[in-house]
Amino acid sequence: MEKAYTVWTYLKSQFGIKESTEEGRALFEQGVREVTDLGFHNIECFNFTSVLFEEYPEEFERIMRENNAKFVNIYHALTDDFEADYAMAEKCFRFLQAHGGKLMNLEGPRRNGREATTEALQEVCDHINAIGELSKKYGITVCVHPHYWTFIETPEMLAYVDAHTNPDTIKYCIDTCHCVLGQMDPVETFRKYIGRLAYVHLKDISSDPNEHPEFPIKRCRALGEGIVDFRGVMEVLKENHYDGYLCVEVDWPRLCNYETAMVSAKYLHNVLGL
Repeated sequence: MEKAYTVWTYLKSQFGIKESTEEGRALFEQGVREVTDLGFHNIECFNFTSVLFEEYPEEFERIMRENNAKFVNIYHALTDDFEADYAMAEKCFRFLQAHGGKLMNLEGPRRNGREATTEALQEVCDHINAIGELSKKYGITVCVHPHYWTFIETPEMLAYVDAHTNPDTIKYCIDTCHCVLGQMDPVETFRKYIGRLAYVHLKDISSDPNEHPEFPIKRCRALGEGIVDFRGVMEVLKENHYDGYLCVEVDWPRLCNYETAMVSAKYLHNVLGL
């Protein structure tokens, strides 16, 4: 198993961008520089990375080279506009192929108060399968990421996706924090879906379910600062010979990105022996 870190939290100002920005490229470089300083040399970032560096491939490669970093995963989220989602997926696949990445995380569309009917879930599965089919052209592994407030959130939703997506092209990224938010036990979820697991997101979550009711993801914490049984998760991974990436992601750092990454790095080393 290898450690990784997602640096999209450095680039929140870049969500929704349609063209490259100097600020965005500088923030990406800052994120890579800081997390590699703490020993995380495998990098993940959001789909807008393919926009930021589409016309600046040499700059991207310089950032990777100077920080002894490897870009391993790009995170893509479905919306209610599948035509645009499909086009962005292909842009991301081309970016990964150009820069040596092999993995894409794929988040389901947000429910925005809508019911997760069988019809709605099947449409999501159809879209996931279409992107999985496209991924074969580029040699990329698509990892569905169960996520709070989306159509892939609860045990029932994930079970439907598991039964209606192609296991040959669609794998999973299980996120410890989003398991808790979706009323799933992280250890049991890893155990149940280990056969399709291709990537892991590690983040902790506070013990207070009433904290940030308006935006529960703000309950996320650096590793060791919450209630997730990471030792139990690691036991499942080791028992099943998982040899992929363990990517730390803390969506809302309480102090700053660097401090959060440092706390998490210490926990991985001192407690989990990584």
